Amino acid sequence: MGGASAPPPSSGCHNAANNGQNVEGLLFDVQASSPAFRKADMAVYTLRNTATGETLQTTDPGLGFVTGRWADLNRFKTPNLRGLAARAPYLHNGIVGSLPGVVTFYEQALGFDFTPREEEDLAAFLNAL
Repeated sequence: MGGASAPPPSSGCHNAANNGQNVEGLLFDVQASSPAFRKADMAVYTLRNTATGETLQTTDPGLGFVTGRWADLNRFKTPNLRGLAARAPYLHNGIVGSLPGVVTFYEQALGFDFTPREEEDLAAFLNAL
């Protein structure tokens, strides 16, 4: 995480249609994170493909936010835990590159206070799956 401040918990921006908990019970928009159902405090990204002129509005660019590739916009990764160590990068948009980074991300985002040993043990457990 490189000493950066803790990101907001996922439930802070993933608690609407198209996002995580979906407390409204609306259907997931498979092709885009539609801004139509966004909460007022959620950002809307307006993206333009300079090669084709195509534009896209989304509340979460997904993997495209990390790779910068138009084809990766609105692509999300929700794998199971088996073989997790071989499938970096992690989180739905690929923003974390290592299992210790995943542990740190959730420790900060969810307010846990692990000891260094607990962090190592949890990362080792995830690596063993």
